[in-house]
Amino acid sequence: NLQRIHRTKNRLKRVEIHQINEQKIRTRQTNKSRNREETIKTSKETSAEMIIKMNKNKFFLTLLLVVCFTACDSKRVYDSYVSIPNTSWELSNQVPFLFSVKDTLTRNNLFLNIRNNADYSFSNLFLITALEFPNGKKIVDTLEYEMTDVSGIFLGKGFTNIKENKLFYKENVVFPMSGDYLLTVSQAMRKNNATEGIEMLEGITDVGFRIEKGQ
Repeated sequence: NLQRIHRTKNRLKRVEIHQINEQKIRTRQTNKSRNREETIKTSKETSAEMIIKMNKNKFFLTLLLVVCFTACDSKRVYDSYVSIPNTSWELSNQVPFLFSVKDTLTRNNLFLNIRNNADYSFSNLFLITALEFPNGKKIVDTLEYEMTDVSGIFLGKGFTNIKENKLFYKENVVFPMSGDYLLTVSQAMRKNNATEGIEMLEGITDVGFRIEKGQ
């Protein structure tokens, strides 16, 4: 009888130990599951916070760009571009800009804006402009601009292969009369020792004209 009691006690003890071990295993598994859930929850919260911060940063960046653009362009009176077909400026193509003037007191700065790509193969650019007044009077100018530095790098601004060149045309101009004015711009490029102009000037993508308020 004593032996039976002893064996029974041993079996009960082993059962208790087994149950305790199982409880420990279940507890560890529960803790791991909770840790995973907390990690996932924390990760989701972190991702949500990052998305919110990124959206805020995008908003403020967009707002800053709008403010900068508005501030930088506050001098604009007139600004227009004409695209050159097939980025090849024909010799006979006189690019027109028709604009109206009401203010005959304010000084203005006039610019020619030329966009070129990598196909432009010259270091300079000759242009002929004709500015026609409302009364029919016309002023014709022949202009030369540098397009590259001494090492052949384009002077225009831009991160892509399209470069923007803001070229002074006339400074501190006061328009003498109100009404409609017409400016035409044509290219006058020719190769060295050639008498005839280049019929198709490659690499010019757009021609623009801009009027800004002077100081």
